[in-house]
Amino acid sequence: MSSRTTIDPLSITDGKISNQAKINPKKVAPADEASFLITQNDRKYQPKKIHGDGTIDADGRLTISATTSTVITSSEEETLPVDSVKIGPSNYDATENRTKKVGVGPSAIPVRDTSGNLKAETADSADNADNATSADNADKLDDQEGTHYLDVTNHTAGTSTAVVGASGILNHTTQTVPTRVITAVSTGNCSDVTDFVVEHSLGTMPLDVKVFEGSSTTEEVEVEVESTATQSTVKFSPPGPSVDFTIKILGVKE
Repeated sequence: MSSRTTIDPLSITDGKISNQAKINPKKVAPADEASFLITQNDRKYQPKKIHGDGTIDADGRLTISATTSTVITSSEEETLPVDSVKIGPSNYDATENRTKKVGVGPSAIPVRDTSGNLKAETADSADNADNATSADNADKLDDQEGTHYLDVTNHTAGTSTAVVGASGILNHTTQTVPTRVITAVSTGNCSDVTDFVVEHSLGTMPLDVKVFEGSSTTEEVEVEVESTATQSTVKFSPPGPSVDFTIKILGVKE
């Protein structure tokens, strides 16, 4: 019969061990410092070191020495700087993990705004290539909103280019210019009026002035026109038609 201090081989099975048993882990077979029980191919546990030489200090911190030193702390987490993340080594400095700032500033990782848009701190090519400004100005050109360029009053003439014609063809110049159309529509019976003045304020002589019968037809009316850099006078002889008419002035805005 077995005594309290001797146990017959194979006499203790899993079913004979109570769920309330508190087996002291110190009675497990000794192993190297900083080792873990790892399941082997035969499905049995053996103490193994994860990587490198490990030591445990008096506070219970495990340090594993390898190519890159890593400290695993069981009682606390590493505290990173405010608004920062840790990333792996870069191609040019493959020595250790690094802390990167999140937000704005040199080498910072940009974040999305409240609308979900991701914008860099600067936009070197999104706006004026000669005067890069902040990303808030990236949708502008030369610091101007798009509506500035849609307004033809802001357009300027291009430089004149000389063109030499072939034999028998006159030499001339070409120039791209922003043009403007001024439309004036008469109202009421004009049968007793001969002269109609339109203030166009182009600053230059109009390129053309045409008069059309009605407000939407294309039937042109023959008239006499006198123009200056600020106004055009349309003269009817005899007096103007009894129906409404439209005056269109084409010119270059200075």
